[in-house]
Amino acid sequence: MNNWNGYCHRCGKESGSHIMSMFNTESICMSCKKEERKRPDYKLAEAKDLREYAGRLRGYGMETQAANVEVVAADLQALRDLPPGVERCLTYWR
Repeated sequence: MNNWNGYCHRCGKESGSHIMSMFNTESICMSCKKEERKRPDYKLAEAKDLREYAGRLRGYGMETQAANVEVVAADLQALRDLPPGVERCLTYWR
C-alpha cells in the first residue's frame, strides 16, 4: 500500500490499523476515516472511485460487473444531498 509506520498520517496518533484516505494517499486511522466520511463531498469521492474501478473491470472484459458498480456509484451520487438518517433508511430499504 504505502509507508505505514504504525502512526496515522493525518492525526499522528499510534494505531494498529489503517485505511487509505478517499481524498489523497494518506494512510489514516479509523477515527480519522470516521471524520472523513462526514465531509459533504465524501459520497462524490466514493462514486468517483467506484467509476474508476468499473473502468478497470471493463478493461478485464467484465462488462456486467462494471455495469453493477456503475449503478452503485450513481446511487451514491444521488444520495449525497440527503440527511444521514434518510440515506441510511434508503440504503437498507434496497
